[in-house]
Amino acid sequence: MLDEQEINPSQETFRNFLRVLEPLVLAVGGSFLLVGLVSCFSSFGGGSPPRLFWCGIVGMLWTT
Repeated sequence: MLDEQEINPSQETFRNFLRVLEPLVLAVGGSFLLVGLVSCFSSFGGGSPPRLFWCGIVGMLWTT
């Protein structure tokens, strides 16, 4: 049992890379979502259509 080899020897490096990448992707997606929501809700009072609504859609796709 102690002589078993890992299926992927570079798994530890890849896992550490993903542990760093995941919060960055979540922060970028959350920023896009926040910009899109602010644009959408701020357009209610002004009477103009939201200009950055697409940022909300990109943010929802990135954070899911």
